[in-house]
Amino acid sequence: LDYANEVNYQGLDEVGVGDFFGPTVYVCVKLTQKALEKLKQIDVDIRDSKKINNDKIIEYGKKLANCVEYNYKIVYDKEIEHRLNSIEQKLYYHNQNLFEETSETIVDLFTTEKSFYNYSSKMNLIWPKNIILEEKADSKYLAVAIASIIARAIFLTEMCKIQKRYNKVKIPLGANVKKEVNEFVKVNRPKLCLIDGDDKRIEAVVEQLEDLEVIVINSNLETTINNQEKNLTIHYIKPQIYDEIINIVIEKTKDYKKPFSKEMLEEWSLNPVQFAMILLKSNLVDCVIGGASYPTADIISPILKLIKAKENITTISSYMLLEKNEEILIFADCALNIDPTEEQLLEIAKETILSAKQFNIDPQVAMLSYSTNGSAQGDSAIKVRNVAKKLQKDFPNKIYGEIQFDAAYDYDVCKKKLNIENPKQANVYIFPDLNSGNIGYKIAQYLGDYQAIGPFIQGVNLPVNDLSRGASVDDIIKTIYITLNQLGL
Repeated sequence: LDYANEVNYQGLDEVGVGDFFGPTVYVCVKLTQKALEKLKQIDVDIRDSKKINNDKIIEYGKKLANCVEYNYKIVYDKEIEHRLNSIEQKLYYHNQNLFEETSETIVDLFTTEKSFYNYSSKMNLIWPKNIILEEKADSKYLAVAIASIIARAIFLTEMCKIQKRYNKVKIPLGANVKKEVNEFVKVNRPKLCLIDGDDKRIEAVVEQLEDLEVIVINSNLETTINNQEKNLTIHYIKPQIYDEIINIVIEKTKDYKKPFSKEMLEEWSLNPVQFAMILLKSNLVDCVIGGASYPTADIISPILKLIKAKENITTISSYMLLEKNEEILIFADCALNIDPTEEQLLEIAKETILSAKQFNIDPQVAMLSYSTNGSAQGDSAIKVRNVAKKLQKDFPNKIYGEIQFDAAYDYDVCKKKLNIENPKQANVYIFPDLNSGNIGYKIAQYLGDYQAIGPFIQGVNLPVNDLSRGASVDDIIKTIYITLNQLGL
């Protein structure tokens, strides 16, 4: 607080990503001399909110809210002014939360100063005369830092309530996965393990499950909740060492090239992700889902070491499910294999074709390249061309390749480039490497407005799937249904 000698100014910031969770919280804080005196009396470490853990954010947010004047608004996806672009939306909602009188307004930089004033003028927004646009303003100005913390505290506190607005989850079409899975779980009541138990999204997910036994790995709770109405049992457990489980895993891995020792498994038992894999390997759970709080590498590494690939599978791979309206596309490999060889790419394609069938998709496969039907040369194009020829032997009239994306997706372009009368639009897209696959699905997600679900791991002995760290509650529930569907196949 030593540097906070300016008063009667206000700071603006927002927290949230509408595409993921629906809402965004906009907060404006007015800093006065009276507020400064109150702030000096509380024990709060005011700094960049992104560097403070969630529990502390909620604690700090309540304390700060009692010290300063602030306005806030929660904007839900249905309330977003879709006629506005992202810059215009921020200007619009920040402007709505301004106090009437102020000497200065500090805005965390989200556009250039020129764009700020151009858009404000175009939208007829009346801003205070003294505007300061500052990059990383939440680490430089007290009012903005407080606005950021209060916004994030509101976002975290309201998240579970917010998610109840989205409890009508639309499961991907095609195989009527939800109906089939519901019939399977009612008969078998499988045990599902969720790794990210400390994540608020998992709380909202669990509320929507039924006919399951769920193990939620977390750092705080150890309790069991039975919901007879939903036929749902939830076990909250902490990562810990169980000698009996370790002995089971030692026995199951004794024939591995690198068998697991007791010491190694004890170490693994204290890591949430590795602990989940131990439970899966010991058959104490039937499937595992995690990654909302972890990078993909943290999920994949213990899968490769402990769960292993199916018999006759040498390449574990992944696919993303992309959904928009009633269209379902599958992209592979988007998460695991950086630069697959010809043999690996062939195996990825075959596994993805099998995965597509669980959605009752009649796979029309595009082996993607920068070349179409020999139009260009190069090692990558030749690799994809050779794989396509091999696939056509096993899946006649199902394979396009090598082919460019526009020809695979667009009917008229396909007719022109391939010189065929009635081409079928591809619904399974095999990318030549991880660069193109990962970039490709994110372009479809963010520019094409497709919902991207996954990555789903294929070729593994037991059902275990990764979550994107940006996954919404809807995404996680869909991942659960698809994972349970894998279990029932």
